[in-house]
Amino acid sequence: MNYALDEEARKKPIGRLTLGILLCVLPLVISFFSPLRPDTALVYVGLLPAFVALPSGPRVTFGTAFATATAMFLGLLLSDTPILAALLMMGLAVGVAFSHTQGWQAAGTYVATQAGLAAVAVPSARVLEHGVHAPSSLTNAATVAAVALGAGLWVAVFGSLTLHGIVSTPHRKEWDEDMTIFAATLAILLGISTFALMNFTNGGNAWWILLTILVSVAPTAKASITRAFQRAGGTVVGGAIAALLIVTIDDRGLLITVGFIAAIVSAVSYIKAPYWIFSASLTLALVLLALPQARALHGDFQRVAFTIIAALIVVAVSLGTDYARKRFSQQS
Repeated sequence: MNYALDEEARKKPIGRLTLGILLCVLPLVISFFSPLRPDTALVYVGLLPAFVALPSGPRVTFGTAFATATAMFLGLLLSDTPILAALLMMGLAVGVAFSHTQGWQAAGTYVATQAGLAAVAVPSARVLEHGVHAPSSLTNAATVAAVALGAGLWVAVFGSLTLHGIVSTPHRKEWDEDMTIFAATLAILLGISTFALMNFTNGGNAWWILLTILVSVAPTAKASITRAFQRAGGTVVGGAIAALLIVTIDDRGLLITVGFIAAIVSAVSYIKAPYWIFSASLTLALVLLALPQARALHGDFQRVAFTIIAALIVVAVSLGTDYARKRFSQQS
């Protein structure tokens, strides 16, 4: 996704824009060298939706920070109840569709992905490891939400101050028949996938199926198929690079450093590069930062496999709904 730079941003030295991006991801470094180190992945999860919301303005960015924390809180509370979690994701699907009518679909999409992460992967706040708290407990849900909220608000404050010149031309869509089909398709896919993943998998990396569905399904079949291929291709590239680094580098500190660099690249590429590059750098960052080294290679393969499966599902459903819609139009 490429964003335009307004006149004020064009006058800024590129170094200032780079400094703004570095400032946004600074919580990753702070958490890594603090007692929050085991929860660095949660920090990244919290700051990502707020960062992609920055081009939509400060109000949307602050709203996204709170919405992300709320979505993760609810996802964790419902992580033991698949049917309710599926209904939550279906409701968020409608919210994503609505966000398209307002021009801030990127923010809406990534808020929903973090709810899927919470419900299926069920992350635990490691700062609570000395206590006895189930992942779906109110204590863990509140702590995870607080970490995500802190990271999101950091981006909202400092990103709005330093990167306010990065703007996007809102692509607002009317709520028409295409949007209704889009909302229904996304809701059905997310509802069925969430219920199935929570009942028939061990969770964990399986949530990447929800992530791929959310970032790929679009109001038109052509856009959905294009994004699905970009998502899958970028994930394969990022996963291959991550695997190569994991098998050739034994130094965990060096891998973490590369993960930080990949996180920064993902922030820059989201603004100015093709989507598959963002997908590749995001995959590399998450694999190196979120997965323990002993399970990183296995987790990397799982994430690539789940992404490809989800992309194929998106392509098949998009072709099917487009064909049915055309047939229905011809018969009307």
